[in-house]
Amino acid sequence: MTFPDRILAGALVLVWVFFLVPHDLVAGEVVRKVGSGDSLSLICQEVYGEKGLYTLVALYNGKDDPTKISLGETLRLPYSDTVTLQSGESLSMLAKRVWGEAKMYPVLAWANGVHDAAVIPVGTRLAVPVLIPYILQKGQSVSSVAGDIYGNPKVYEVILNASRITDPTRVPAGTLLKIPYVMPRPVVKKAPVRTVRKPAPKPAPKPTPKPVVTPVVKKPEPDLKTEKAMNLLGKAEGAFREGRYGDAWTMGNGASRDLAGKDKAKALRLMASSQYAFGRTDEALDALKRAHELDPEFVPDPAYVNPEMMVLYKKAGR
Repeated sequence: MTFPDRILAGALVLVWVFFLVPHDLVAGEVVRKVGSGDSLSLICQEVYGEKGLYTLVALYNGKDDPTKISLGETLRLPYSDTVTLQSGESLSMLAKRVWGEAKMYPVLAWANGVHDAAVIPVGTRLAVPVLIPYILQKGQSVSSVAGDIYGNPKVYEVILNASRITDPTRVPAGTLLKIPYVMPRPVVKKAPVRTVRKPAPKPAPKPTPKPVVTPVVKKPEPDLKTEKAMNLLGKAEGAFREGRYGDAWTMGNGASRDLAGKDKAKALRLMASSQYAFGRTDEALDALKRAHELDPEFVPDPAYVNPEMMVLYKKAGR
């Protein structure tokens, strides 16, 4: 059964959730009326640039069938807003401020590709994923829903965290899930504005000023190599989050070659985590030692690092 079919199967329950269950969806949204010839996928392509988001928009609007929309109907189109990390605020404190639940911090970490929560600088703007309601259908599991939504069943834990489910072994059919998804900001088309200017009055004659010679300051050229390396490091963090540890190590290693200082240390810590995932403790410890030499003030967050890795961090810092 496809994911749209499952939406249809849970139609009545979904409508009940949408209208009767209080929402805690932290999101911005715009509205759009359905025009002639519109479909939900075409609207998503126009507004978000991704027509595949139509199933999520259908869920957000409490629709029983994402393929059926009415001419003149008003659709609510959500998008992920951003919040700023304040001074003295941790990721768990930010989750408390956003959702009223500190234990939901892994949802913010996942949505923003955060690997080392302890080193997020103050003032960082973080995307708040939309929490989309979904009723678990008979024969489904949270991991199968994760596979349908994200293309990776291994990230089911982010749905459990967003849904505030503490026991993953007890999630029966009919359970209300909250599916976090970073929805792009909609592009709202505006009509062109015509500006009518009145002729300006003629100014009084002024004495001709002497020409001023402005020195030309040559701007430094951007460090494209470092920029590419940081982009590659971001992709490596995404691969690690999806459980592709081999890809994470390869991309992290490639990024580290063109990085220096704390950025290179960050890449080395990611490589260490990837090696640890494969049971290569010695290689992980070696990478952590090199990272410590570059960034000796870094302190890992126990909320993100398991006890065995914490032992390796302590050894690397000796």
